[in-house]
Amino acid sequence: MTRHDPDQVLADTARFPTTDSEPDSALDAIARLALTSLPGIDQVGVALARSGAAIETIAGTGSLVWELDQLQCSSHDGPSVTALEQTGTVVLQHAALEHRWPRFTGPAAARGLRSLLAIRLDAGHKATGVMTMYSTSTDTVDDQTRRLGPLFATHSALAVRHARTVRDLNAVLESRHVIGLACGMLMKAYQIDQDRAFAILTRVSQEKNTKLRKVAQDLVNAAEAEANPASRREVRPQRDRTGAGRAGSRR
Repeated sequence: MTRHDPDQVLADTARFPTTDSEPDSALDAIARLALTSLPGIDQVGVALARSGAAIETIAGTGSLVWELDQLQCSSHDGPSVTALEQTGTVVLQHAALEHRWPRFTGPAAARGLRSLLAIRLDAGHKATGVMTMYSTSTDTVDDQTRRLGPLFATHSALAVRHARTVRDLNAVLESRHVIGLACGMLMKAYQIDQDRAFAILTRVSQEKNTKLRKVAQDLVNAAEAEANPASRREVRPQRDRTGAGRAGSRR
């Protein structure tokens, strides 16, 4: 994977728009740029703080991001949660030997995690989320990644802040929920894993030049319509009653 030198990273991020009309698209793009810019990083995700849950992922470069973020959310235990709620920044190295988050590190290491950098997103005076940079290839976090990681977190925070002014972020979260439902349907129908299901949705999105969330929503809608064929016949009684009404008026 191509890595940029620090000067090129600074130039790329300086040109990056944080006022995209589609904030989830902006966050996806920031995550992808971080992935190709930071040494030793193999997955990047952005998650938002949400009432009733620690974090909820809204952008990521691969399915492992959703898995590891969900693992932290369900247990309310993990470095990203700590960064969001307490310290602001967490560096996790040698994940298999880490004991600070026992409900997270064991299962995460089993999924291939070796190290990570988590940085809180601050919008104004409020913590709004966390950017987590995961590595499955190295046990330590590179110094350059530590220096440049906050730059991407700042851009993510600006994008989140702007998103709150252009639309309700619940719509963004809902789109991710729909993507999750669609992946689950594909996994069940074809007996495939989450990575394969996500790849299928992404390929269809690219081939049709259609947003990923619309591809997922179309799949969910089609499955619901197939499961409830009676819903397509609900209009027939209405037409019958209308016809009866007309017959009565003629008499």
